[in-house]
Amino acid sequence: MAQQLAGFNQRYQLEPIEGQSTRTYEGKKWYLKKGNAPLAAPGTSKHNLGIAVDVANAKGHTLEWLVANVKDFGFSWEVVPEEPWHLRYVAGDTIPPKVAEWLVRTAPKPVDGKVLGGK
Repeated sequence: MAQQLAGFNQRYQLEPIEGQSTRTYEGKKWYLKKGNAPLAAPGTSKHNLGIAVDVANAKGHTLEWLVANVKDFGFSWEVVPEEPWHLRYVAGDTIPPKVAEWLVRTAPKPVDGKVLGGK
């Protein structure tokens, strides 16, 4: 949380900046400093909750695969115009079939009756 608060304080200020996006934190309106990317208010990040990822560096075959498959793995392209690389997990507690298939396919296989790494 300290790291997120430090990042937030670097990117936002309480003094109004006309035309800049805002976040509410501790009941106050904070203004995004010019030239900075938006950041969630401390304690509200979907990334920190483990339900969002950024794929800003994806390109070529990797990006094509993501576009074609994210929904099958329980993700959705976040509808945030300034963050088109943002993926959000939307399947809730239901394990998507593609994830279940992958888990079965990649599960450790028994060797001489024992699972490697097991007891």
